[in-house]
Amino acid sequence: MPIYIVDGLSSIEKGEILVSLLMGEMGLAATTAAAAAAEAAAAAAAAAAAALAAAAAAAAAAAIAAAAAIAAAAATAAAAAAAAAEEEEEEEEEEEGEEEEEEEEEEEAATAAAAAAEAVAAAAAAAAAAAAEEEEEEEEEEEEEEEEEEEEEEEEEEAATAAAAATAEAAAAAEAAAIAAAAIAAAAAATAAAAAAAAAEEEEEEEEEEEEEEEEEEEEEEEEEEEEEEEAATAAAAEAAAAAAAAAAAAGAAAAAIAAAAAAEEEEEEEEEEEEEEEEEEEEEEDAMISYLMT
Repeated sequence: MPIYIVDGLSSIEKGEILVSLLMGEMGLAATTAAAAAAEAAAAAAAAAAAALAAAAAAAAAAAIAAAAAIAAAAATAAAAAAAAAEEEEEEEEEEEGEEEEEEEEEEEAATAAAAAAEAVAAAAAAAAAAAAEEEEEEEEEEEEEEEEEEEEEEEEEEAATAAAAATAEAAAAAEAAAIAAAAIAAAAAATAAAAAAAAAEEEEEEEEEEEEEEEEEEEEEEEEEEEEEEEAATAAAAEAAAAAAAAAAAAGAAAAAIAAAAAAEEEEEEEEEEEEEEEEEEEEEEDAMISYLMT
């Protein structure tokens, strides 16, 4: 970095100049780095061009070799044809009668030379085609390998995504199962509590029914005793009426009054029993309705 000497300036002006110089040096360094990067890119491009040129040169060399082989085959064919012609002339000079045989031999030789030239050309073309095909196959193999790598990466990503989704689904299913189990347990507890309450209520109703039956039996026994007492009183009154014939009218009136009172009392008792039975039926209906509503 060059050193700049500035006199007659304030410290602030010197600082500003120093900052601008530093910024300029930094810009120059960045420009130099960019130029170096551009040179590297150009060198890479030149290397690529050289590789392409080498490939083209190799192809040209193969083509030249094929052309040389074809030319050699043609020269061989020409030499063979010249030898055949010279031999034919000698044979014509020696034996004029063998012209037909010599012509056939020349034709066969020319055909063989042409076939050889064609075979050489075909071999050269096949070699060039094989080289091109091999290069294409290598490129295709590289592309297939890249595609396979991409497919493997996609499959791994899909497998990871599927595993994450399966984990989330399993967690959700486990949570749903836990919620369902809790709901089932709560329902079972409620059902058990309701069943226990219903059983207790039914037991209470049975006890109440037994008590009511016992009370009814006691009431029936009391009614029977009262009826027996009434019958005994009626028999005693009849005996007294038969014994006291003189006081029959008064006794009959008294007995009639007593009988009417007894009948009225019995009717009142029957009405009270009917009312009690109705009240019991109403209580039973109310208990049945309450138990139905409880369930």
